[in-house]
Amino acid sequence: TLSATAQDILINELLYDSTESSDGDGEWTELCNPTSEIVDISGWELESAGPSWSERYTFADGSTIAPGEYLVIGPGSGGDDFSPDLQNGGSNTDGVRLLDGDGVVVDTVLYDEDNTNLLRDDLGSTKGPFAPDVSAGESLARRSDCQESSNDGSDFYQESAPTPGKKNNGAPEPVE
Repeated sequence: TLSATAQDILINELLYDSTESSDGDGEWTELCNPTSEIVDISGWELESAGPSWSERYTFADGSTIAPGEYLVIGPGSGGDDFSPDLQNGGSNTDGVRLLDGDGVVVDTVLYDEDNTNLLRDDLGSTKGPFAPDVSAGESLARRSDCQESSNDGSDFYQESAPTPGKKNNGAPEPVE
């Protein structure tokens, strides 16, 4: 079992604007492990932000992600029935980030614009590019499944057929 470093575990897909009756009920975040080792994420936190990083989920002792595995965090996925109530975008940049047990940011997804909330991406930038603001019931998914390429929102595309717990469908690379 590895002690993870940045980029060992990635936020691979997230659905932040549910079509369910209660917004948090259908929302989820998917993590993936692109390494060849089991990664222990005990004590790690998943946070969401609107104006600031607030909503938190802490992974229980013994939480691991096997090589090539996808882990979905949302209602019914944990013993405490975590309901993230993720921000829906719409007028300001919102985000989701993963922190290791020492509070070091492992991965961040910032979506929608303008970043008047001054949220920082993995590189410490508040300038973007940001992932798009997707329609209700659609997800943000990594262009290259479980692979980091830009450390910013350009790694993500709007997915009309979400794939929680599975490989992303994929999208064309962004046009330069």
